[in-house]
Amino acid sequence: MTRILLTLALLICAATPEVALAQAPDDPTPEQIARAKELFENGRTLYDEGRYEDAIVAWKESYKLSGQPVLLFNIANAYERMGEYDKAIDALGRYRAFAPASERDSLDRRLKNLEERRDEQASAGPPPPDPGGSSSQGTTRSASSFPVVPVALFGAGAAALGTSAVFGLRARSARAEAEGLCVAETGLCPYEASDALARDTSSSLIADISLAVGVAALTGGTTALLLGRGDRVAISASPFGGVSLHARF
Repeated sequence: MTRILLTLALLICAATPEVALAQAPDDPTPEQIARAKELFENGRTLYDEGRYEDAIVAWKESYKLSGQPVLLFNIANAYERMGEYDKAIDALGRYRAFAPASERDSLDRRLKNLEERRDEQASAGPPPPDPGGSSSQGTTRSASSFPVVPVALFGAGAAALGTSAVFGLRARSARAEAEGLCVAETGLCPYEASDALARDTSSSLIADISLAVGVAALTGGTTALLLGRGDRVAISASPFGGVSLHARF
């Protein structure tokens, strides 16, 4: 009998905080709901300040009081920001069990993305020691908070669109010059118009190519920012009404 009791005690002690997180009341009281709302707002403020670990504490307590599954989504966002992908996957997987069917595909894609990033993190090994002695949380935030790929694509797209505009104006100017030399009724142009026609053709080609490159770069940057490699946009959903969009640049 003593051995059985000892085994049960060890199992209880070994329970993780994530298991306790699922123990929400079946019918929370108005006082519990009010406190859960307060904790949610505290967590949102902490999240906006980059204090992700503290935000997780607040949101877990809010979940225990209210039992609102959408808080698991926010907890997953915070774990993702900290680079703790296993915990982010666990929280997001728990949310998926309660999510509407319309969200399942996007959640599956995000879970797959998190798993890939977790595997990449494991392959890369631990980060080198910080010679400045800053905290590990600060190091994680500074290393992952700037979305390099989307910003680079936006910059390239803006530059390409600017180039397209410049050469589009050059093409228009050359075309006007050629039209002034050519005979409109016959479409015939003298030799003096050949240079303007050549500039029109080459400038138009560069403008068209630059426009296509610019649109593709901006589209790629937007896609990377919304769906990509973690350093992008996070949506903090409130179980008590409202949604916050968090963009990091």
